[in-house]
Amino acid sequence: MATIRRRNGKYQVQVRINGYTRSKTFPSHDLAKKWANKQELIAFTEPDDRPRYVPVNFSEILAKYWDYARHHHKGALVEKIVIKALMREHWINKPISELCRADIMEFRDRRLLSVKPDTFKRQLNIIRSASRMAAEEWGWICTKGLFDRIKLPKQDEKQIRRITPDIEYGLLVAAEKCKNPLLRPMIEIALDTGLRRGELLQLGADHVDLAEQIVVATNTKNGHCRRVPLTKRAVANFRGLLEHDTAKLLPMTPNAVRLAFERIRSRSGYPWVRFHDLRHEAISRWFELGLTIPEIMQLSGHSDSNVLMLYAHAYNKRVSGIISK
Repeated sequence: MATIRRRNGKYQVQVRINGYTRSKTFPSHDLAKKWANKQELIAFTEPDDRPRYVPVNFSEILAKYWDYARHHHKGALVEKIVIKALMREHWINKPISELCRADIMEFRDRRLLSVKPDTFKRQLNIIRSASRMAAEEWGWICTKGLFDRIKLPKQDEKQIRRITPDIEYGLLVAAEKCKNPLLRPMIEIALDTGLRRGELLQLGADHVDLAEQIVVATNTKNGHCRRVPLTKRAVANFRGLLEHDTAKLLPMTPNAVRLAFERIRSRSGYPWVRFHDLRHEAISRWFELGLTIPEIMQLSGHSDSNVLMLYAHAYNKRVSGIISK
């Protein structure tokens, strides 16, 4: 039967009936329901008895998946790195009929010796997406079930660390020593707006309204644009960036920012800080200002309040004062 679920603001439909498998994503529930009804009718009245293609190996699946991802996925650059590394694995080139659970277990155990479970999980998600697309959208015969049953060890809960004023000062001083003068304003804007690195790098002059003191993020993770009010510091930073008259306000590549920030955090004495922690800090500060969860979700772009709470590490002075008495 058809299953419809809401994901990232859209509706994903999956139809599985007597070996007939189809999936598609729609912007509205009504369109999703109509398409699901049509696919159910096809499944019951027109059995798909055509021979299904059997790929030579999983490398063929990954290659076709990458051809799709590089045109449609926002995280294609990261996926490219993962897929390139996967192509060097021995099990990738085994005949698809010989691929077994032992191959995947060996791959998992070996990778977990050098990377954290969360890192391996992100890599595994790409493998799962490729196998699911091969089975459900291309109609290929593949060992999709092998990857669905992979278990990962639980990772210890990370210590919550805030970007304190001292840490912020250290990062900004270190950024001042960079050859690229854009790193300091970028860090300050990230702390003041909660925008992701990719969202910041996509900003142009038309995304900033200094009169209204608003920045509009359009190329967002979930596809929904959002308007974020600017602090006085952010207004000053954007005013300076607009003077450069460039197509992008921060004309840098994601990799250039990553490498530069690694040098900044090392130079500042806080090597544990990630650029994404700046977004965590911005959201935590909004909580401390007294903004409600719906208001913060509107600013951060989260559609799920449970996910938002993973970013909220506000230090509640009132509660702390009550407990300390």
